[in-house]
Amino acid sequence: MGAAPVRGDGAIFMLVLTRRTDDLVTFPEVGISLRFLKVRAGQARVGIDAPKDISIVRGELQSEEIISESALADRFPMHCVPPEARHSIRNELHQISVGMHLYRELLAAGQIEEAECTFQDIEAALSRLNESKWLQRQASKPVSKNISIALVEDDQNERELLAGLLRLKGYRVQGYQDGQSALDDMSTSTPPNIILVDMLMPVVSGAETVRTLRENERFNSSAIFVVSGMTPDSSEISVGTGGADHWFCKPLNPECLIDAIEERVHTFSQ
Repeated sequence: MGAAPVRGDGAIFMLVLTRRTDDLVTFPEVGISLRFLKVRAGQARVGIDAPKDISIVRGELQSEEIISESALADRFPMHCVPPEARHSIRNELHQISVGMHLYRELLAAGQIEEAECTFQDIEAALSRLNESKWLQRQASKPVSKNISIALVEDDQNERELLAGLLRLKGYRVQGYQDGQSALDDMSTSTPPNIILVDMLMPVVSGAETVRTLRENERFNSSAIFVVSGMTPDSSEISVGTGGADHWFCKPLNPECLIDAIEERVHTFSQ
């Protein structure tokens, strides 16, 4: 089983002995998290969460579909990094890219021990990037205080993880396991500033929850953000007047959500 992360000298180190479903490897300074969504029969589904300005390119894409080096240069201000550091960063990224491909092939071939060694090499490369002073992320902007968020999500693990992150950012969060419990509680309490709603839920669906909220004048000042595996096109709810203020598709990029929350918070104070 995976060992808990150990913090030392400002860096994160993690030793994972085996890979199991829901194992999570996080490199906070680089802003990258790897979650094993499913591990079965020699194959693994890995979810990658990265900042919105980092591109993730699938290895099976045709060459003409892969982002060119010049396009990547436009996305990343590497010209601000000294040549020797730039070379080191590219080498680490190359090792990660090749290592992930090798890791997948080793798993498919049933060579589990070799795959484990390869993944430890990938972790080491990510740790080195994590410690690079050239990739240190800017300090987070202080969030506005006294902002209340209702989180309506039937998956307990997802609900607790997201609620924990938002609380760390300074928000007051109340979680609900379905639309009915959220509507019942919010009908007799002060409306929250932000309401996060999943679409596929038991008892009362996300779509019905959003419609009910929009029909109630008590929630005219509440922003409604949908966080769902569905898209607006496949849902009964639209983005705009009478629907959601924002729509975030899973897998969620937390930074995009927090940016949108802060943008909305600024409108409250104007």
